[in-house]
Amino acid sequence: MSLHAEDLNDFQQQVEEAAHMARSLHTGSTAQDAAAVCRALASASKLSLRLALPAGSAAMPTTTGCADHPTGAVDPVAPPGWGTCLLCNARRRRHDAQQRTPGQRQPAQ
Repeated sequence: MSLHAEDLNDFQQQVEEAAHMARSLHTGSTAQDAAAVCRALASASKLSLRLALPAGSAAMPTTTGCADHPTGAVDPVAPPGWGTCLLCNARRRRHDAQQRTPGQRQPAQ
């Protein structure tokens, strides 16, 4: 299945806009400036899901099913066998990356 040119163009424009906004941030930027970047990224993310899901397929879940973060963000790229909680999956990815980093000291237990 190929992507529709109009949707793809919209997605690329949203990503470029978000990237431009992010590059414009500096130490004097406000929380509102950072929030604007977050909104732009969220909009691009929603559009990317629409591009990634085949027409007529079930949409991404809107709840995580996670005991710790039931109404948290849903991970749109959760690996097979993982839950859909973005917060838990991000923590798991960080942990996995630390385990793979050679020469890094492991914390004392």
